[in-house]
Amino acid sequence: MLEQPVLLLRPRKTSARQPIVAADTGEPLGFARWPAGAESLWWPLAGRPVLAVHEHEDEPLLFTVYRCWSLLPRREVCDADGHHVGILAGPQVRDRFGRRLAVLRREANGRGASFLSPDGRSLGRVTADAEGVRIAFGPEVAGDPFAKMLLLAAALSTTAPG
Repeated sequence: MLEQPVLLLRPRKTSARQPIVAADTGEPLGFARWPAGAESLWWPLAGRPVLAVHEHEDEPLLFTVYRCWSLLPRREVCDADGHHVGILAGPQVRDRFGRRLAVLRREANGRGASFLSPDGRSLGRVTADAEGVRIAFGPEVAGDPFAKMLLLAAALSTTAPG
């Protein structure tokens, strides 16, 4: 899934699964599994895990996103083995060492946002259309699966139900 340059997060229908497909072909790549009761306003406080992302074939786990216990809205991203990948802190995306990887900047029209590195380079772009939410990874993160995990987790978190 993370090898693709552009992913399409299809809208959830009635199940707890949100399909993730290749944006250019529509080929299924995986899904995000939201916890039961995710439509509730209290779902972030309901426990762990908040979100699990699986690949399509045989449904192996790719990463999880957990709500951190703090007064600030923070989520921890862990790989399939449970190793810490980074933190989502509001619009900030921080790597495993706590360094700021990117900041999510929303566009004035409300239809898109960009992930900008600390020095202003674009690491990715998120746009919404009738098909769902597209996340396009920039060339800066093309060979970095952990950065892509964090950007995908942040895009999914911004489209969280509730």
